[in-house]
Amino acid sequence: MFALEIQLCTEIKDKKRLKRIYPQTTQLSAVINDPRTMGIIKECGGKMYLQEKRRDLAQDELFECFKNYQDSGNLKAKHILVYLILASMLSKSEINFAE
Repeated sequence: MFALEIQLCTEIKDKKRLKRIYPQTTQLSAVINDPRTMGIIKECGGKMYLQEKRRDLAQDELFECFKNYQDSGNLKAKHILVYLILASMLSKSEINFAE
């Protein structure tokens, strides 16, 4: 349910509601084991943090999203990898994606 609501907030650009709901989903992450659901939640959170210029948090969330999408075989994993590299570059991370 949270994943759908977060997706809706992201699509309609309701930042206030997204910022209110997203912290609640991080508390649920231990309960939710489905990588498809967690991938959606982490993707929206990563994009939210990128918009807020909180690049280190965005990088962490997008990396978790990427892992979840890879585990579930979601084709969006490649798309998220682009966001992850962008967040890493903006946060001046030492991670080398070329290796």
